[in-house]
Amino acid sequence: MSYFPLARQLAYFIANNDIRSSLYQTMTQEHSPGMLKDIFDGSVYKELKPNLFPNQSMDDLDLAISLFIDGFAPFEGGSSKMTIVHIVFLSLPPNERYKKKNMLQVSIIPADHTGNLYSFLKPLMNELFILENAGMEVRFPNGSVKVKVHLLLASGDIVGVQELIHHSGHNSSYGCRQCHIKSVSSISPTGRGNGRYYTGTVNMPQERSNDEFKFGNQEFGIAKATEFAKLKSFHGSSFFGLDEMHLIGANVTKKLWSMISGDFETDVNTTIRLPKQKCLKIGSALVESGRTIPSSIFEGSFRDVSRKAGLMRSIDWIMFLQIVVPTLVFENLVDIYTANSEQVQALMSLVIGCTLALLWEIDGDDIANIEENLHAWHLHMMNNVNKNMYTVNFHYLRHIYTICSKLGPLRVYSTQSAERAIGFFRRHIKQRVLPGANAANIIKRQLLLRTFERVYGEEEVLDDAEELENFYVIQPTANIENFENDIGEEFDSGNESEEGAESDNGDSSDEEGDKEDDELPSIDQYWHNYFPDNRVRRSTLDQNIRVGKRLFKIDTIYRCQEFPSTAKKMDTLVKLRLRIKGGAWATYFAGEHPLCLVKIYGNLQMTKYGTSPRAMKTGVPYGHRTSENTSRSDKFYVVHASNIRGYAGLLKSSLHPDRYYVVYPEMIPGDITLGKISKI
Repeated sequence: MSYFPLARQLAYFIANNDIRSSLYQTMTQEHSPGMLKDIFDGSVYKELKPNLFPNQSMDDLDLAISLFIDGFAPFEGGSSKMTIVHIVFLSLPPNERYKKKNMLQVSIIPADHTGNLYSFLKPLMNELFILENAGMEVRFPNGSVKVKVHLLLASGDIVGVQELIHHSGHNSSYGCRQCHIKSVSSISPTGRGNGRYYTGTVNMPQERSNDEFKFGNQEFGIAKATEFAKLKSFHGSSFFGLDEMHLIGANVTKKLWSMISGDFETDVNTTIRLPKQKCLKIGSALVESGRTIPSSIFEGSFRDVSRKAGLMRSIDWIMFLQIVVPTLVFENLVDIYTANSEQVQALMSLVIGCTLALLWEIDGDDIANIEENLHAWHLHMMNNVNKNMYTVNFHYLRHIYTICSKLGPLRVYSTQSAERAIGFFRRHIKQRVLPGANAANIIKRQLLLRTFERVYGEEEVLDDAEELENFYVIQPTANIENFENDIGEEFDSGNESEEGAESDNGDSSDEEGDKEDDELPSIDQYWHNYFPDNRVRRSTLDQNIRVGKRLFKIDTIYRCQEFPSTAKKMDTLVKLRLRIKGGAWATYFAGEHPLCLVKIYGNLQMTKYGTSPRAMKTGVPYGHRTSENTSRSDKFYVVHASNIRGYAGLLKSSLHPDRYYVVYPEMIPGDITLGKISKI
């Protein structure tokens, strides 16, 4: 194996003026009280800060990193297996730290290390001890900076962490690395042999103490002390985190679909099983919805889960839990078990708890809701589902709220970055005879390229000609004629006044009456709403309206209908947050021209479930659309770009004709107040 010193790699980063300034800003910024946006907002960092991260300055920095260890097979069908040792620079801003150019690999080691992982990690451990105690001095042309580096997290999949802490594993009597829950033995759902399962009790078991990792505890499955416990930054079981990719994606949701589809060789009571025909229809609906869901807004892919579950990745399973379970799975469970059944409520609790934990920003109320909802799912599984369904991953869900309190949202220390690095190495490792040497050469080449880019790279600058092409100009009078030709009866300039558009019940939204003019009515209405007085009525708008082809907002490109993307998918439906009459805020979904003129989707309502009609909870938005994606209750409206909260898509129902669910990233059942179209 080859080892590429961590200190030297970090020094090349820190020597860059822009990166050094970004590091300082990240380590000194103050977030809103009560909000958890990063690992630095968690209770662990706040406890460590006085001793390990004291007063920061541009010439004296204390920085944080995380370590991920994960195994992979470089070749399909081959016997070679490798383990990546991956470093993430936590002191970089979250939107920068996971870019490929900012992630580090110090080594790729053989996966078959006979349980002696630390013999390969010894060079890294030596550096970590030096960096947290003596630190290093980084010199550059205009000065120098003293730096100490602390490891805040060492994580990976269950097997990887098992080796780091010398744990007996999840198939032992005390198979949880977080607490002292005692597993029970039961026959496997496959009917071949016994497994260990974690039904537990109503109350949480005792959490493992720091001393168990510092000295070992053979009674509860820790064979000996872990080397990481010698670090000043060690903080007990939370030091090894919980990973959303392996926990929620590859294990919990994948197992959940097996419980839904009944993919077991023995007769198992899961309480949420659906007939095979319904599962096939769910898969078909996902495929048919491909053209109405922009491919860029979700991290995962919408695959036919009924026929191609084996091809789904962890991020696909996470998206399945967030988007498909509360829509297509929900409607079919309601059809069989009713909306007030215990299993429907428990499943929605699972979705809410996991989706909240997957947000980039959470607060104290979110953490309390995570605990409450995942506890509700635990009680349902413990009391109603066969115990051989309760695997260790379902048990780890009970620890999520504690980990989030200590380390912040799961996303900010996810192993997704390590998985992307693994994908890169899989594509580039070619030598089957000496894959380790091949991997080392790839790391070396990447280090050289990234260092060169940081020293000599320059950003591309668009010239004036390119900038001018990013919009087109229309004449208001001609524009109305074009809208009438393209849209027909849906948009009638004679029925929409300068002061107000027609509402869905036929009443004018402004008592001043209708006033026809050559200007575009919706533009006048927007500016009239914007200003508290009547200055717009006494003014004449510029006769040339510049319409943007694209809007660049927070790493997302929004497009207008006149210039769609080449993907031939619907990419003009957006999620809006608008102020309604009375001053409150409500959520709307709009399409057509998201840069200025939008078409508010009418006829939307929320799914409902609960124990009784008086205690119904809201789920996700849905409505009925024609084959041309229209509805008679749609309404055109002009909004400012700042009202756009993100893209949305339409997911076709597998049960109800012409029903479509409105889906969007970070969708949480019951999290929005759906606005009435007559209120704007």
